[in-house]
Amino acid sequence: MPTVRTKPSATLPLFDLRRGIHPNDSEMAFKPWRANETCLGRKAATAIASVKGAVLVTIIDLAVAGLSSVVVATGFVAALGLIMLVESAVLMLLGGALSFSGQPGLRKLAGLLTEAKIHVTESDLEGLDARAAAFALAGVLLFLESLALAAATA
Repeated sequence: MPTVRTKPSATLPLFDLRRGIHPNDSEMAFKPWRANETCLGRKAATAIASVKGAVLVTIIDLAVAGLSSVVVATGFVAALGLIMLVESAVLMLLGGALSFSGQPGLRKLAGLLTEAKIHVTESDLEGLDARAAAFALAGVLLFLESLALAAATA
């Protein structure tokens, strides 16, 4: 397999799918968390992260709903729907709070209150917006799952 020399002591494969390394971008070779954004685009990477998060939360919800239906003697589907609805609201609120925390007005207010200069780079703001979008989109996906669950049982 052809290799690309990024630093004198390091050789990397031309393109490693497991880590998403680009051959022409030596900076990405040392920042694998940013490589997926470059490969797929920021929107696609955010959507994939949101779907992964929603799947993980749904798997955990299934276990919690099963446990609560045994312990509290409620219906499994009712418990699962309620858990998903509450988690979707929390995730959407968390995404909104993350997005709001990156606003210039809030940063200036925090700087006035703490009397400290807050230096934020454009890449920091982009990363914050991407995380906020991932949380909000995962919340929307969980809400749609709970909506489909309610429609299926009605």
